[in-house]
Amino acid sequence: MSSCKDFWKYVYYKRNILIFLLTPLLMCPLLAVNYESKEARCGYVVGILLVLLITQAVPLPVVGLIPLLLLPLLEIMTMAEVCEYYMVEYGILFISVLLMASAVKNYGLHRRIALRALLLAGSDPKWLLLALMAVVGFFSMWILNLALVSMMLPIVSALVDQLAASDKDASPDDENRSCQDIPIEDLSLKADDAGDGMKRENITFPREGHIVKSTANLTETCIPKEPTYSNEDLKTCFNLGLIYSTTIGGAGSMVGTVTQILMNTYLEIYYGPEAKVNFGDWVLFSAPNQLVSLILGWAWLSLFYLDLKTSVVRCCRRKAKATKKTGIVRILRREYEKLGPIKWAEKMIIVVFLVLIVIWFFEDPNFMPGWSSWFMPGYVQVSTVTAGVALICYALPGEKPSINIRDDRKPYVGLLEWKSSESSVPWGIVLYLGGLLSTVQAMKVTGLTSSIEDQFAPLKELSPWLVMLIVTVVCSILTEFMTSSVIIAIVIPVLTQTALAQGIHPYYLVMSMTLSINFAFCLPAGSLVNALVISFESVTTFQMIKTGVMMNVICLTVVNISMNTYGWWLLGLDEVPDWALAANGTSAG
Repeated sequence: MSSCKDFWKYVYYKRNILIFLLTPLLMCPLLAVNYESKEARCGYVVGILLVLLITQAVPLPVVGLIPLLLLPLLEIMTMAEVCEYYMVEYGILFISVLLMASAVKNYGLHRRIALRALLLAGSDPKWLLLALMAVVGFFSMWILNLALVSMMLPIVSALVDQLAASDKDASPDDENRSCQDIPIEDLSLKADDAGDGMKRENITFPREGHIVKSTANLTETCIPKEPTYSNEDLKTCFNLGLIYSTTIGGAGSMVGTVTQILMNTYLEIYYGPEAKVNFGDWVLFSAPNQLVSLILGWAWLSLFYLDLKTSVVRCCRRKAKATKKTGIVRILRREYEKLGPIKWAEKMIIVVFLVLIVIWFFEDPNFMPGWSSWFMPGYVQVSTVTAGVALICYALPGEKPSINIRDDRKPYVGLLEWKSSESSVPWGIVLYLGGLLSTVQAMKVTGLTSSIEDQFAPLKELSPWLVMLIVTVVCSILTEFMTSSVIIAIVIPVLTQTALAQGIHPYYLVMSMTLSINFAFCLPAGSLVNALVISFESVTTFQMIKTGVMMNVICLTVVNISMNTYGWWLLGLDEVPDWALAANGTSAG
């Protein structure tokens, strides 16, 4: 019996290598049934990738190497055709943005902005939480979520510890305040409504019209005590707020997460370059969407952990007092002062990002010709300009230039330096993306995509809004258990054909599905950010599920409402574009 138990323990601890080695063998029947069919051979490769991505038996870059071996070996695509997808346009865009985002980390600009926002929020945990989520949500639009959370976790930890210490050190006098500062007219109203719980004869009124002494009942009735929070609640609340803001904010721009980049690349593979969503359209639709979700997420966390309802009632009953310079405010101010005055490099980074955002917006705006019309189609893309801006950052000075030629003997320091920026970019993501994109192309050329589309034919008979509701809910659930890149690769061709059958723009379903895939709030397997916070034991899985379900409901509701209201008008969803009609005609022919 003990030997059997030892055997299964051994299997458990060696499970990753066993899955990696046995999966190709166990899937061999797919090849044996119909090896002559390219579709069956492609299904064999896709099945292996699915198992490895779901189980996470090997790192993602290793999974990305598998198509380099299997697709040429099984004569699905040539080696040259496979390699083309390991350095695509949007991969360059993603790397260029990460290089520039590394400057934000190196010079501590994110820390300066975060501390400044927290100082403005004061000492109330609810407003500190809102400030934290707003800053992190904004940065997550431009910085990789995992890197951002790693940078912000120390700030959140110190913040929570100081808030907990402030609650413990609060004096009894502050918690049990008397009514001596309440105007007489306010007291009269209280006394009239109090009934037997308050006795007028025990109250004396001096000439200045303020109360000198009151009964214990009156003290408790006039002003409710300030709430106190446990260290556990504060830690859970702020760490969940960090996760939610990165997840929601990352969907606010085209470069916020890999999911948006994959969506655009898959659209290009299936339907050509004209099918891609431009940066301006995505931000104009998604940013307001994400802002509403962020505010509702803050309200939900505050209601669940920080007693938001009591705070609102208290604010309505009396005027808010000036913010005290409590311990948390003093510590935040001290940390901010350590940064010193804003540096030349930080100003340059802000200017560069603002210029880059303007360039992205005006690539091809709907209300005027964009700069892309200045060049021949297909030559200059948004990734070209972004890579150029990243290149310029290596030439821009990291310190304010001096005109004193004789005394200035310092070596030149650029705004970006290769040693620091290289370590900030997860280069393994290039292999991972290349493996996925080459597999998607293999699915298209072998006809496996068409076979998958046929299985979802009943969707074409439903109303568009119902299809979108079903797709967003199902994809949001699936992304809690498996990587979003696999879901989006399989679902995009199905959704585009469903939209064409109903005479609407494919963006109606594709963009809403892409947004919903980002909403992994419940399980550690849903995203690397969730797994990171769980690994630091900042939040338990049960706590994540307990509040994450409601976050999913909030975000999915916002997406469905916004796409069926202003999104319909903004994106022109009642018209089928020419690229979709042309692709449909080609596939039909």
